[in-house]
Amino acid sequence: MPSDIIYLVDCSGSMAKGKGMKGLEGSKLDAVRGRLSALFADAGAFGACDRVALLSFRQRSLDAAEVLELAPLQPAGSPGPLMQALDRIRAMGAEGGTPLGAALRHALAIHGSPSDSAKGIMLITDGPNSIGEDPRLADALAGDVRIDAVGLGSKADAATLGHISRKTGGMLTIVSDAADLPGALRWRLTSAPLPADVSAAVESAGRIRLAMTGADAERSRGGIKADEHFRRTSALQSELDSLAQQFRDRRARASQEYIGLRLERDSAMAQLADLNHAFRQKSIDKNGYLERASPLEDRVAGISREIAVRRAILDLPA
Repeated sequence: MPSDIIYLVDCSGSMAKGKGMKGLEGSKLDAVRGRLSALFADAGAFGACDRVALLSFRQRSLDAAEVLELAPLQPAGSPGPLMQALDRIRAMGAEGGTPLGAALRHALAIHGSPSDSAKGIMLITDGPNSIGEDPRLADALAGDVRIDAVGLGSKADAATLGHISRKTGGMLTIVSDAADLPGALRWRLTSAPLPADVSAAVESAGRIRLAMTGADAERSRGGIKADEHFRRTSALQSELDSLAQQFRDRRARASQEYIGLRLERDSAMAQLADLNHAFRQKSIDKNGYLERASPLEDRVAGISREIAVRRAILDLPA
């Protein structure tokens, strides 16, 4: 499945400094820009059908956050606009506060449009949310968008970034050494592990096909006669047909489970949306929202993992 990945880069004032990370030869923002330039130029860094976007965020006044869509979602294999966006980041520099909540809200809104791609956000920041809404309140935080967080240096808010990444099935990486930055910024494809029965069936089918190939090769060398070759391959084909029927049944069950799980997640997401609306309308305070939303977010995260397992089954060749 192709991925749509938004790189969300902190351009607040603290990013102009080099403190908190070993091995920096300039600012944290310069380091991020340089590593992203190399990443976007790497033809093997993304899948053939992946799309990448680049956004920056900061807040220089009390009026509003600046979340700039420097490069919209576009094929990863044509990095020219992404390189131009990185040049804009260099020209902009780093100043102001860190509005994590507003930045995530903007990126999630971009991902809100229908798409057949897996959706991800790579959040890159060196500090805590310093202005505006709590990022834990971002709409649909536990939705169908995976958020990987990269915390730069010792001032990164590991607790908040960990909350965001964990609830969305993503990963948190705290980078204390500049040498580790390239790996941290690379989008990692993740796949759900297959259930034990499906994995065993796939392995068995592979062994049977290998044995059939071996029997064919032995027959072509004259090592076995035609009747022995027929006996062996017929028995192997019978085993393979039995496995194929079991797998068809398993896929049919996974398809039904997938539909049910999607409906269950949609219901939990609707409850989260109602809670978020109540908070926006000041019917409940922030602590009340977080207390009631947390178990729902955990539930959505768990359902999403189960959905990923069923999707992995359905993605297997028939």
